[in-house]
Amino acid sequence: MLVHIDIQVETVFKSVMTSFKSHIAAASWMDEATRDTALDKADAIERKIGYPDLVTSPTLLDQYYEQV
Repeated sequence: MLVHIDIQVETVFKSVMTSFKSHIAAASWMDEATRDTALDKADAIERKIGYPDLVTSPTLLDQYYEQV
């Protein structure tokens, strides 16, 4: 079930990024250099959605927090 949700989230993320970059590319108020910089920054955005795999593993959680 979690894999299915991850696929849905990834699909939504890609759709939002495609739309965002499309709006940047069409922004008539930006000059070419600014538009290129904005698109580069959009490409550099990292997807930080969900939680790490260790959250679903008691063993990994214990290892992660053993120094606390």
